[in-house]
Amino acid sequence: MLFLICHRYDRDFHDEYYDLHRRDAMAMEHLTTSPFVLDIYSYCGQSAINEIAYDSVEKVAMRMRDNPAASIYKLKMATQVAMGVADIHECDGPSENGVSMVHYDLNPRNIAVMESGTVKINDFNVAEFMKWDTVEQRPCKFKGRLYEPWWRAPEEVIQPKEGMDSHILDEKADVYSLCNILYRILTGRAPRGKSIPERLELVRREVSQGIPPRLPGLYLDTEDDALIALRSTLVHCYQVKPEDRWPARDIADHLYQKLESIMSDGEEQ
Repeated sequence: MLFLICHRYDRDFHDEYYDLHRRDAMAMEHLTTSPFVLDIYSYCGQSAINEIAYDSVEKVAMRMRDNPAASIYKLKMATQVAMGVADIHECDGPSENGVSMVHYDLNPRNIAVMESGTVKINDFNVAEFMKWDTVEQRPCKFKGRLYEPWWRAPEEVIQPKEGMDSHILDEKADVYSLCNILYRILTGRAPRGKSIPERLELVRREVSQGIPPRLPGLYLDTEDDALIALRSTLVHCYQVKPEDRWPARDIADHLYQKLESIMSDGEEQ
């Protein structure tokens, strides 16, 4: 069995950093049953022993850019990422009382690609463990604290309402970030372009206004069923209002059904 020992020698020993690593370890341990979340074997302080990964979705997607032969693997990868996000949200089992956990930092760098080609979600340092409001009888939301717009949802980057000191979020922020990852897998490109300071306010305005990333013409004109399945899925999670976005499990099921259909048709031929 291969594993990786991760140390953070460059960080001081502050309570904040201990809490980040505690969240990471607790989340990964709780998600051991998911085949789409990286395994953890032990942790202490600011060190952890994790399952070893060979690459990231970010780098693999870039290498598959505009490669028509990679379409089926792109759909497989997207399906596995969506299943991983759904497993995170349902880590205590599916429930009418809302989700159990929110990753809150989904981006292609935080998703590992294993030697087998399977993808696994990693990096739960800022995960939110969701609570239930016993008075209102509804899931509690959480305060946003990450504001750069590159992988964020509209509700995370708009100006907070008067009297509010932060954005109030739920699991649908993860769904929008998942959509950005699907875009990256589909096109091999960052959905909002280069993450440079000079573009920060422009991208913030686009995201806050609900403007989705523009797809290159290659993916608008394609007749490849796998790419069409990926492209059509973007519509269901690139929604301005969180309540209009599909739940992660619905996205995962949709992609899985498309993948199964395409694979079955290929076998029949």
